Amino acid sequence: MLRSAKAVEGSPVKLEGKVTGHPMPDIRWLKNDEEFVPDGKRVKAYANPDGTFGLLFEATEAGDKGAYTAVATSAEGEARCTGQVAIRTRMKEGVDKTLPSFARPMGDVAVDEGQKLRITTPIRGNPVPTFSWTKDGKPIDDDRVHFFSDGELVST
Repeated sequence: MLRSAKAVEGSPVKLEGKVTGHPMPDIRWLKNDEEFVPDGKRVKAYANPDGTFGLLFEATEAGDKGAYTAVATSAEGEARCTGQVAIRTRMKEGVDKTLPSFARPMGDVAVDEGQKLRITTPIRGNPVPTFSWTKDGKPIDDDRVHFFSDGELVST
């Protein structure tokens, strides 16, 4: 199954699914039923040993919108699943401009060492605000950390 995703233009987004099989299948991608090969820079494909796989868009563009199909292939056959990527502009048309604000305050988060950490604090404003995350007053810049346009931070 492939989970659909949405983002604000210029923000990262992740399209993720999970596959099973023995042997573990290889994954290739289609976008709107045409072959899609991630560039490995702005759009990265990944596949983990636990069967999770996906596409990570570091900075979305309007042209990223569409139906993405993961094609899982092994010696035993082929399976497909499709998810949508929706991209919206930063400025909401027909809505007054508003200052950035947090929809709810952040709370404390606990996670066992080695597990995925997910921190979410929804952000409001028109145009949709840009934001950054810091730890101990310093910007977070790590390949294991992903930021999403809805205010989510995920560390793997």
